[in-house]
Amino acid sequence: MQRILLTLTVILSLIVGMALATSHAFSSADRRFALEAAHYNAFELQAAILAQTMGTSPEVKTYAEMILIHHKTVGTALQAAVKKSDPSLMLPSEPSPKYRAVLEALKNSGMEFNAKYKAQMVSSHVEIHAFFARYLARRSANIDTWAVINTAQPIVVMHLEAARKLPAQ
Repeated sequence: MQRILLTLTVILSLIVGMALATSHAFSSADRRFALEAAHYNAFELQAAILAQTMGTSPEVKTYAEMILIHHKTVGTALQAAVKKSDPSLMLPSEPSPKYRAVLEALKNSGMEFNAKYKAQMVSSHVEIHAFFARYLARRSANIDTWAVINTAQPIVVMHLEAARKLPAQ
């Protein structure tokens, strides 16, 4: 597990470097994508923080730690790519209203936290995977942002598979 985390951190660090080394146009579609991706990322980070305190199984807590490490790294890489292409764009650090409501429900889930967190992580990673796939299929996507998302997509799949293995209770 530690080796995988280290490898992913190195890969994402290289992507940040690549994002800083090239320059390409940043369209309104890229802007919308980056803003929505940042909202997703903020949700995942805040849900993982909740899981570290409210989760009752070691597996949930370990999963949450993995999410925190990976999402901080991907968030930093995305911010670097965006800043290079559109220095005026500040990505949000808070989840969208939809996901704020999900976080509130998780906070109020009590003894059902593990099951609800697992279900939400599966659901959100399926959604994020599709969202990223649509962006990666765009021929006109900003190359720097595209590179970050292309590297992040296998991590999303890994998170989805790991979420499916979490205990329901």
